[in-house]
Amino acid sequence: MNSSTSLKQTFASLILFFYVIFPLIFYGGPLLYTLIEGINFNVHWYVDFSINSESLTRLLLIHLFIGIGIYIVSKKILMQIEFNTSENYFFILLMIVCMLFQLTSVSYIKLIAFIFLIFLLSNMKIDSKVILIFLFFGLVSLFTIQDREMLVFSAILMSFILRLRLLSIIFLSMIGLFILVFILEPLKYGISPLDFFSLNNGFVYLFMHLQPIYVSSFFFLEYDDSFLNIFAEGIPLLKGMLETGSVYSAEIFSKYDAGINLDFGSNNSMYANLNGLVVCMILLLSLFFLSNFSNEFSISLLFYVCLMGPSFIRRSFGSYFIDLLILFLLVTSIFAFKELINLALRNKNKAV
Repeated sequence: MNSSTSLKQTFASLILFFYVIFPLIFYGGPLLYTLIEGINFNVHWYVDFSINSESLTRLLLIHLFIGIGIYIVSKKILMQIEFNTSENYFFILLMIVCMLFQLTSVSYIKLIAFIFLIFLLSNMKIDSKVILIFLFFGLVSLFTIQDREMLVFSAILMSFILRLRLLSIIFLSMIGLFILVFILEPLKYGISPLDFFSLNNGFVYLFMHLQPIYVSSFFFLEYDDSFLNIFAEGIPLLKGMLETGSVYSAEIFSKYDAGINLDFGSNNSMYANLNGLVVCMILLLSLFFLSNFSNEFSISLLFYVCLMGPSFIRRSFGSYFIDLLILFLLVTSIFAFKELINLALRNKNKAV
Protein backbone atom coordinates (compact mmCIF):
# COMPACT_ATOMS: atom_id res chain seq x y z
CA MET A 1 0.00 0.00 0.00
CA ASN A 2 1.53 3.36 -1.03
CA SER A 3 1.71 6.42 1.20
CA SER A 4 -1.11 8.31 -0.54
CA THR A 5 -3.54 5.40 -0.26
CA SER A 6 -2.82 4.87 3.44
CA LEU A 7 -3.23 8.60 4.09
CA LYS A 8 -6.61 8.57 2.34
CA GLN A 9 -7.68 5.62 4.49
CA THR A 10 -6.73 7.55 7.62
CA PHE A 11 -8.84 10.52 6.48
CA ALA A 12 -11.80 8.23 5.74
CA SER A 13 -11.45 6.43 9.10
CA LEU A 14 -11.30 9.69 11.08
CA ILE A 15 -14.37 11.09 9.34
CA LEU A 16 -16.31 7.83 9.73
CA PHE A 17 -15.50 7.77 13.44
CA PHE A 18 -16.24 11.43 14.26
CA TYR A 19 -19.37 11.82 12.12
CA VAL A 20 -21.02 8.39 12.23
CA ILE A 21 -19.65 6.05 14.90
CA PHE A 22 -19.20 8.54 17.74
CA PRO A 23 -22.68 10.16 17.35
CA LEU A 24 -24.11 6.62 17.17
CA ILE A 25 -22.49 5.82 20.53
CA PHE A 26 -23.17 9.22 22.11
CA TYR A 27 -26.87 9.40 21.30
CA GLY A 28 -27.60 5.74 20.56
CA GLY A 29 -26.32 4.56 23.95
CA PRO A 30 -28.83 6.59 25.98
CA LEU A 31 -31.59 5.68 23.49
CA LEU A 32 -30.89 1.98 23.95
CA TYR A 33 -30.91 2.49 27.73
CA THR A 34 -34.34 4.19 27.66
CA LEU A 35 -35.81 1.49 25.42
CA ILE A 36 -34.49 -1.39 27.55
CA GLU A 37 -35.36 0.14 30.93
CA GLY A 38 -38.59 1.79 29.81
CA ILE A 39 -37.64 5.08 31.50
CA ASN A 40 -36.47 8.52 30.41
CA PHE A 41 -32.83 9.57 30.17
CA ASN A 42 -32.18 11.99 33.05
CA VAL A 43 -29.43 14.62 32.89
CA HIS A 44 -28.62 17.52 35.17
CA TRP A 45 -27.31 20.97 34.39
CA TYR A 46 -28.41 23.54 36.96
CA VAL A 47 -31.75 21.69 37.06
CA ASP A 48 -32.90 18.19 36.14
CA PHE A 49 -33.91 17.40 32.56
CA SER A 50 -35.70 14.28 31.42
CA ILE A 51 -35.25 13.25 27.77
CA ASN A 52 -37.61 10.61 26.40
CA SER A 53 -36.88 7.97 23.77
CA GLU A 54 -38.66 9.94 21.03
CA SER A 55 -36.39 12.95 21.56
CA LEU A 56 -33.28 10.76 21.67
CA THR A 57 -34.35 9.08 18.44
CA ARG A 58 -34.64 12.47 16.73
CA LEU A 59 -31.23 13.49 18.09
CA LEU A 60 -29.62 10.31 16.83
CA LEU A 61 -31.24 10.34 13.38
CA ILE A 62 -30.44 13.98 12.58
CA HIS A 63 -26.79 13.54 13.58
CA LEU A 64 -26.52 10.37 11.51
CA PHE A 65 -28.25 12.03 8.54
CA ILE A 66 -25.76 14.91 8.52
CA GLY A 67 -22.79 12.77 9.50
CA ILE A 68 -23.36 10.18 6.78
CA GLY A 69 -23.83 13.01 4.28
CA ILE A 70 -20.45 14.52 5.26
CA TYR A 71 -18.85 11.08 5.02
CA ILE A 72 -20.26 10.53 1.50
CA VAL A 73 -18.95 13.92 0.33
CA SER A 74 -15.55 13.17 1.89
CA LYS A 75 -15.33 9.71 0.27
CA LYS A 76 -16.12 11.26 -3.11
CA ILE A 77 -13.29 13.77 -2.57
CA LEU A 78 -10.85 11.06 -1.50
CA MET A 79 -11.49 9.11 -4.69
CA GLN A 80 -10.61 12.13 -6.83
CA ILE A 81 -7.81 14.08 -5.15
CA GLU A 82 -4.07 13.71 -5.10
CA PHE A 83 -1.99 15.01 -2.21
CA ASN A 84 0.71 17.42 -3.39
CA THR A 85 2.50 18.42 -0.20
CA SER A 86 5.99 19.76 0.34
CA GLU A 87 8.25 20.80 3.20
CA ASN A 88 7.96 24.58 3.05
CA TYR A 89 9.59 26.51 5.88
CA PHE A 90 7.81 29.71 4.89
CA PHE A 91 4.49 27.91 5.43
CA ILE A 92 5.72 26.79 8.85
CA LEU A 93 6.45 30.42 9.73
CA LEU A 94 2.96 31.43 8.59
CA MET A 95 1.51 28.55 10.64
CA ILE A 96 3.22 29.90 13.77
CA VAL A 97 1.78 33.37 13.09
CA CYS A 98 -1.72 31.86 12.74
CA MET A 99 -1.30 30.04 16.04
CA LEU A 100 -0.26 33.25 17.77
CA PHE A 101 -3.54 34.80 16.63
CA GLN A 102 -5.37 31.86 18.25
CA LEU A 103 -4.24 33.22 21.61
CA THR A 104 -6.16 36.47 21.10
CA SER A 105 -9.66 37.12 22.41
CA VAL A 106 -11.05 38.58 19.16
CA SER A 107 -13.25 35.85 17.69
CA TYR A 108 -13.22 37.07 14.08
CA ILE A 109 -9.41 37.27 14.00
CA LYS A 110 -9.18 33.79 15.49
CA LEU A 111 -11.61 32.44 12.89
CA ILE A 112 -9.75 33.91 9.90
CA ALA A 113 -6.41 32.76 11.30
CA PHE A 114 -7.79 29.25 11.85
CA ILE A 115 -9.20 29.07 8.32
CA PHE A 116 -5.84 30.16 6.91
CA LEU A 117 -4.14 27.57 9.12
CA ILE A 118 -6.32 24.87 7.55
CA PHE A 119 -5.22 26.02 4.09
CA LEU A 120 -1.56 25.89 5.14
CA LEU A 121 -1.91 22.37 6.54
CA SER A 122 -3.47 21.16 3.30
CA ASN A 123 -0.35 22.28 1.43
CA MET A 124 2.25 21.10 3.94
CA LYS A 125 3.88 17.82 4.78
CA ILE A 126 2.54 16.81 8.20
CA ASP A 127 5.65 15.72 10.08
CA SER A 128 7.15 15.81 13.59
CA LYS A 129 7.97 19.54 13.32
CA VAL A 130 4.31 20.40 12.73
CA ILE A 131 3.19 18.21 15.62
CA LEU A 132 5.73 19.74 18.01
CA ILE A 133 4.61 23.25 17.07
CA PHE A 134 0.97 22.30 17.71
CA LEU A 135 1.90 20.69 21.04
CA PHE A 136 3.84 23.78 22.13
CA PHE A 137 1.04 26.20 21.30
CA GLY A 138 -1.48 23.73 22.72
CA LEU A 139 0.26 23.83 26.10
CA VAL A 140 0.57 27.64 25.94
CA SER A 141 -3.13 27.87 25.10
CA LEU A 142 -4.04 25.46 27.91
CA PHE A 143 -2.30 27.47 30.64
CA THR A 144 -3.02 30.99 29.33
CA ILE A 145 -6.58 30.92 27.98
CA GLN A 146 -7.69 27.49 29.31
CA ASP A 147 -8.28 26.13 25.80
CA ARG A 148 -7.50 22.47 24.96
CA GLU A 149 -8.36 22.64 21.27
CA MET A 150 -4.79 22.86 19.93
CA LEU A 151 -3.80 19.76 21.89
CA VAL A 152 -6.75 17.90 20.38
CA PHE A 153 -5.65 19.07 16.92
CA SER A 154 -2.12 17.79 17.53
CA ALA A 155 -3.49 14.33 18.40
CA ILE A 156 -5.59 14.24 15.21
CA LEU A 157 -2.62 15.36 13.08
CA MET A 158 -0.52 12.64 14.72
CA SER A 159 -2.88 10.06 13.25
CA PHE A 160 -1.85 11.20 9.75
CA ILE A 161 1.81 10.54 10.53
CA LEU A 162 1.02 7.12 12.03
CA ARG A 163 -1.48 6.31 9.23
CA LEU A 164 -3.99 5.02 11.77
CA ARG A 165 -6.88 2.76 10.77
CA LEU A 166 -10.41 2.77 12.18
CA LEU A 167 -9.94 0.36 15.11
CA SER A 168 -6.81 2.17 16.27
CA ILE A 169 -8.62 5.52 16.03
CA ILE A 170 -11.54 4.22 18.11
CA PHE A 171 -9.24 2.82 20.79
CA LEU A 172 -6.98 5.87 20.98
CA SER A 173 -9.97 8.25 20.95
CA MET A 174 -11.35 6.60 24.07
CA ILE A 175 -7.98 7.08 25.77
CA GLY A 176 -7.87 10.66 24.48
CA LEU A 177 -11.30 11.40 25.96
CA PHE A 178 -10.13 10.30 29.42
CA ILE A 179 -6.97 12.39 29.08
CA LEU A 180 -9.05 15.38 27.97
CA VAL A 181 -11.46 15.13 30.90
CA PHE A 182 -9.29 13.85 33.76
CA ILE A 183 -5.88 15.38 32.99
CA LEU A 184 -6.21 18.42 30.72
CA GLU A 185 -9.45 19.67 32.33
CA PRO A 186 -7.93 20.00 35.84
CA LEU A 187 -4.57 21.23 34.51
CA LYS A 188 -6.15 24.17 32.73
CA TYR A 189 -7.45 25.34 36.13
CA GLY A 190 -4.17 24.60 37.90
CA ILE A 191 -5.53 21.58 39.81
CA SER A 192 -3.75 18.26 40.30
CA PRO A 193 -5.43 15.50 38.22
CA LEU A 194 -5.41 13.17 41.26
CA ASP A 195 -7.12 15.77 43.47
CA PHE A 196 -9.58 16.52 40.68
CA PHE A 197 -10.39 12.82 40.26
CA SER A 198 -11.07 12.32 43.96
CA LEU A 199 -13.13 15.51 44.33
CA ASN A 200 -15.40 14.79 41.36
CA ASN A 201 -16.62 11.25 42.03
CA GLY A 202 -14.01 9.56 39.86
CA PHE A 203 -15.21 8.23 36.54
CA VAL A 204 -18.75 9.50 37.19
CA TYR A 205 -17.43 12.94 36.26
CA LEU A 206 -17.00 11.81 32.65
CA PHE A 207 -20.78 11.58 32.29
CA MET A 208 -21.25 14.82 34.25
CA HIS A 209 -18.80 16.55 31.89
CA LEU A 210 -20.88 15.56 28.85
CA GLN A 211 -24.32 16.44 30.25
CA PRO A 212 -24.39 20.07 28.96
CA ILE A 213 -24.16 18.68 25.40
CA TYR A 214 -27.26 16.56 25.97
CA VAL A 215 -29.06 19.56 27.48
CA SER A 216 -28.13 21.79 24.53
CA SER A 217 -29.32 19.11 22.08
CA PHE A 218 -32.57 18.77 24.01
CA PHE A 219 -33.19 22.54 23.92
CA PHE A 220 -32.60 22.90 20.20
CA LEU A 221 -35.12 20.17 19.40
CA GLU A 222 -37.67 22.95 19.98
CA TYR A 223 -36.06 25.18 17.36
CA ASP A 224 -38.78 24.50 14.78
CA ASP A 225 -38.48 27.86 13.03
CA SER A 226 -39.09 29.00 9.47
CA PHE A 227 -37.02 27.69 6.57
CA LEU A 228 -35.32 31.06 6.07
CA ASN A 229 -34.29 31.40 9.71
CA ILE A 230 -32.83 27.89 9.83
CA PHE A 231 -31.11 28.42 6.48
CA ALA A 232 -29.56 31.64 7.84
CA GLU A 233 -27.64 29.54 10.38
CA GLY A 234 -25.37 28.34 7.58
CA ILE A 235 -24.83 31.57 5.59
CA PRO A 236 -22.28 34.22 6.68
CA LEU A 237 -23.89 37.46 7.95
CA LEU A 238 -27.43 36.35 7.00
CA LYS A 239 -28.46 35.51 10.57
CA GLY A 240 -27.37 38.97 11.72
CA MET A 241 -29.23 40.64 8.86
CA LEU A 242 -32.41 38.73 9.69
CA GLU A 243 -31.85 39.21 13.44
CA THR A 244 -32.71 35.58 14.14
CA GLY A 245 -31.40 33.02 16.61
CA SER A 246 -30.61 34.63 19.94
CA VAL A 247 -34.06 36.06 20.72
CA TYR A 248 -35.83 32.84 19.79
CA SER A 249 -33.38 30.77 21.82
CA ALA A 250 -33.87 33.01 24.82
CA GLU A 251 -37.63 32.46 24.57
CA ILE A 252 -37.11 28.69 24.62
CA PHE A 253 -34.65 28.67 27.50
CA SER A 254 -36.62 31.14 29.63
CA LYS A 255 -39.15 28.36 30.31
CA TYR A 256 -36.52 26.81 32.57
CA ASP A 257 -36.11 29.48 35.22
CA ALA A 258 -32.85 28.18 36.68
CA GLY A 259 -30.35 30.93 35.96
CA ILE A 260 -28.99 28.96 33.01
CA ASN A 261 -26.41 30.60 30.78
CA LEU A 262 -28.17 31.03 27.43
CA ASP A 263 -24.96 30.92 25.37
CA PHE A 264 -25.43 27.39 24.01
CA GLY A 265 -24.06 28.24 20.60
CA SER A 266 -25.93 25.91 18.24
CA ASN A 267 -26.60 22.22 17.82
CA ASN A 268 -27.54 19.89 14.98
CA SER A 269 -30.77 19.03 16.76
CA MET A 270 -32.16 22.34 15.46
CA TYR A 271 -32.42 20.58 12.07
CA ALA A 272 -34.59 17.75 13.43
CA ASN A 273 -37.68 18.98 11.60
CA LEU A 274 -38.87 19.21 7.98
CA ASN A 275 -37.41 22.65 7.33
CA GLY A 276 -34.13 21.61 8.92
CA LEU A 277 -33.85 18.47 6.78
CA VAL A 278 -34.35 20.50 3.59
CA VAL A 279 -31.68 22.99 4.72
CA CYS A 280 -29.24 20.16 5.48
CA MET A 281 -29.83 18.65 2.03
CA ILE A 282 -29.09 22.03 0.40
CA LEU A 283 -25.90 22.50 2.43
CA LEU A 284 -24.67 18.96 1.75
CA LEU A 285 -25.33 19.30 -1.99
CA SER A 286 -23.53 22.65 -1.94
CA LEU A 287 -20.48 21.01 -0.36
CA PHE A 288 -20.66 18.25 -2.96
CA PHE A 289 -20.51 20.76 -5.84
CA LEU A 290 -17.97 23.08 -4.18
CA SER A 291 -15.62 20.13 -3.72
CA ASN A 292 -15.40 19.91 -7.54
CA PHE A 293 -13.90 23.38 -7.76
CA SER A 294 -10.25 22.60 -7.05
CA ASN A 295 -7.97 19.97 -5.58
CA GLU A 296 -6.67 22.54 -3.08
CA PHE A 297 -10.10 23.37 -1.65
CA SER A 298 -11.07 19.69 -1.48
CA ILE A 299 -7.98 18.83 0.58
CA SER A 300 -8.58 21.87 2.82
CA LEU A 301 -12.17 20.71 3.33
CA LEU A 302 -10.94 17.28 4.44
CA PHE A 303 -8.52 18.79 6.96
CA TYR A 304 -11.25 21.06 8.35
CA VAL A 305 -13.73 18.20 8.68
CA CYS A 306 -11.16 16.02 10.48
CA LEU A 307 -9.91 18.70 12.89
CA MET A 308 -13.46 19.81 13.75
CA GLY A 309 -14.72 16.23 14.08
CA PRO A 310 -14.75 16.20 17.91
CA SER A 311 -17.09 19.23 17.89
CA PHE A 312 -19.71 17.62 15.66
CA ILE A 313 -21.92 16.42 18.52
CA ARG A 314 -22.17 19.94 19.98
CA ARG A 315 -22.00 22.35 17.01
CA SER A 316 -24.46 22.83 14.18
CA PHE A 317 -23.71 21.87 10.61
CA GLY A 318 -24.58 25.44 9.64
CA SER A 319 -21.68 26.83 11.67
CA TYR A 320 -19.38 24.34 9.89
CA PHE A 321 -20.73 25.44 6.51
CA ILE A 322 -20.00 29.10 7.27
CA ASP A 323 -16.37 28.23 8.03
CA LEU A 324 -16.13 26.17 4.84
CA LEU A 325 -17.57 29.00 2.73
CA ILE A 326 -14.92 31.33 4.15
CA LEU A 327 -12.31 28.67 3.41
CA PHE A 328 -13.62 28.40 -0.16
CA LEU A 329 -13.37 32.17 -0.65
CA LEU A 330 -9.85 32.17 0.79
CA VAL A 331 -8.62 29.37 -1.49
CA THR A 332 -10.33 30.96 -4.50
CA SER A 333 -8.76 34.36 -3.79
CA ILE A 334 -5.27 32.92 -3.28
CA PHE A 335 -5.29 30.94 -6.51
CA ALA A 336 -6.92 33.74 -8.50
CA PHE A 337 -4.15 36.05 -7.30
CA LYS A 338 -1.56 33.40 -8.19
CA GLU A 339 -3.01 33.05 -11.71
CA LEU A 340 -2.96 36.82 -12.20
CA ILE A 341 0.71 36.93 -11.26
CA ASN A 342 1.51 34.05 -13.63
CA LEU A 343 -0.44 35.75 -16.42
CA ALA A 344 1.41 39.01 -15.87
CA LEU A 345 4.77 37.19 -15.96
CA ARG A 346 3.84 35.38 -19.19
CA ASN A 347 2.80 38.64 -20.83
CA LYS A 348 6.02 40.25 -19.70
CA ASN A 349 8.10 37.39 -21.15
CA LYS A 350 6.20 37.65 -24.46
CA ALA A 351 6.89 41.39 -24.57
CA VAL A 352 10.60 40.76 -24.10
